[in-house]
Amino acid sequence: MRLDAGCTFWKELAAIAVEADRAESLRRAGLSAYALGRTQESVDLLKEALEQFRRSGDVRREGVTLGDLAGRQKAAGRMPEAEEMLRRAIEIHRSVGNRRSEGIDLGALAVLYEETGRLAEAERSFDQALAILREVGDRQYTASTLVNAASLYRQTGRLELSEQTYLETVAYFRETGDLRSEGVIVGSLASLYAQLGRMELAERTCAQALDIHRRTGHRRSEGYCLGLRAFLHNARGDIAQSLRTYEEALPIYRDVGDRRFEGIALGHMGMLHLASGRPDLAERFLESALVLHRVVRNRNSEGSHGCALALCLLARGLVAEASALWRENFAILVGLGDAGEVERLRGDMRSACAKASVTAFDGNTG
Repeated sequence: MRLDAGCTFWKELAAIAVEADRAESLRRAGLSAYALGRTQESVDLLKEALEQFRRSGDVRREGVTLGDLAGRQKAAGRMPEAEEMLRRAIEIHRSVGNRRSEGIDLGALAVLYEETGRLAEAERSFDQALAILREVGDRQYTASTLVNAASLYRQTGRLELSEQTYLETVAYFRETGDLRSEGVIVGSLASLYAQLGRMELAERTCAQALDIHRRTGHRRSEGYCLGLRAFLHNARGDIAQSLRTYEEALPIYRDVGDRRFEGIALGHMGMLHLASGRPDLAERFLESALVLHRVVRNRNSEGSHGCALALCLLARGLVAEASALWRENFAILVGLGDAGEVERLRGDMRSACAKASVTAFDGNTG
C-alpha cells in the first residue's frame, strides 16, 4: 500500500513540477513502479525522466537514470539494451566523478555478465564494484553487491564462500531493519541449502523467505521462492505438487515481466512432464522455454532444456535429430564449465538411450 501511494505521489508531483524537478519525480515514480512489479510502467517513466534530464543538461542524473533504466530493461529480458545502457552510464559516472554510481552500475554489469554466461567478466566487474563501494563507504550497496557475488561463487563451485557471504550480508540487513532485502538473501540461502542437499533446512528457510516476501509485497521474489518450493517438492518425489507450485509462480513472473524466470519455470515443467512419461506435453513446454532463454540470453538454461528437448525427440523415435540437438546443447554447458549439470545430463542421456536401445549420443557403450 505504501509503495503504491508513493508511486502515485511522485507521478502527481511530476505533473506540476518543471525541468530537473519533474525529471527526478518521474525517476522516483519509475523506481516505485518497479518495486510494485510493474516493469513496463517503470521503463516508460524512466525513459521520460531520462529525456527530461538530457533536456535540462543534468549529466550527473542522466547517468544515474541510465543505470536505473538498464536494470529494468534487464528485468524485462532486453539484455543487449541493458548492457549498452550500463556501459554508457558508467562512462558518464566516470566523466563527472560519481564514484558511488560507478560502483553500483559496475555491480549491475557484473550480474548481467553472470546471467549471460560470461563468468570471468562478471568476477572482474564484481571486484571493481566492491573496491569502489568500500572506498566510498557505502555499506548498503556493498552488501547488495556481495549478495550478487555470492551467486557467482555458487555457480563456480565455491559453495562455502557463497554461504559465508550470504550470512554476512543477511546479518547486515537485519541490523539495519531492511526486511525486504533480508527476505531476498534468506531466499538465496534456501536455494543454496537445496544445492548442498540440506533439504529440510532448505524447506524451512524457503518458507521463512516466502513469508517475508508476502509481508513486504515483494512479488518478484515471491515468484522466485515459489520456483524453489516447486523444486523442493520435486526433490521429495511429489511431481504433481511441484507442477502445481510452478503453475502458481508463472502468473507472478508474467505479471512482473520476468521473462528469465518464466522461461526457467516452463523448462522445469517440461522436464517434469518428460519424467512423468509425457514427452509430447514436455516438448511443448520446453520449446516455449527455449524461445525465452534465447531472448534473455540464458545460456545455462538453454543448454539444459535443449538437452531435455532432445530426449523428447528420442522418445518419438527421431534418433538422428535427437542426437544432433543433444550434442549442440551439451556443448553449451561444457563451454560454461557447469560440471554438475554436465554430469547429470550425460547420465540422463545414457539412461534414455539405453531404454531406447540406441547408442549413447556421446558414443559411450558402457
